[in-house]
Amino acid sequence: MSGSSPPSSTGAENAGQQRVVNYDDLEEAVCWRLITRVAVGRVGFVYDEDPIVLPVNCVVVDDKIAFRTAGDSMLHTLGDGVRVAFEADHVDPVAETGWSVLIRGNLWEVADEEFRARLIGADTHPWAPGPIDRWMMIVPSAISGRSITRHD
Repeated sequence: MSGSSPPSSTGAENAGQQRVVNYDDLEEAVCWRLITRVAVGRVGFVYDEDPIVLPVNCVVVDDKIAFRTAGDSMLHTLGDGVRVAFEADHVDPVAETGWSVLIRGNLWEVADEEFRARLIGADTHPWAPGPIDRWMMIVPSAISGRSITRHD
C-alpha cells in the first residue's frame, strides 16, 4: 500500500503550511539496507501464553538477525525453531518522518562455530550487564517495511 495523502497542516509550528504526506511500502532490498544500520531492535514472541516484546542489540549477518542473550533468559528458553517477530525503526519526530521494518521468522541458537566467530567479530556488543554469552539468530521467512515522509 503506497500513496500520498492530500496536503495537510501538522502541528502549531506548521500553522498555515501545507505538507504532502507519502506512505510507502518498502521493497525487500530497502528493508535489508535499513535493518543493517540499526544497533537495537525488538523481538516479539509468546512466553507463557503472553505476548512479549524485548529490545536487543543486534547485527545482521548473511540475512540473519543475530543477538546475544543470557542462558537463563526468556529468549533463550523459548527453544530452537520458535516463531518470532523482529522490528526495527527510525523516526524523526521533528520532521514527522520515519521507517519501520518487520521480519518474521524462526529463532535458533547459533551452534555453528564458524558463524559464531563471525558474529563475535561483528561490530556489536550487549548493553545489558551480566553474562550474555548465548548467540541467537532469527532466520527470516518474511520481511516487510514501510516509510512515511512529508514535504512541502
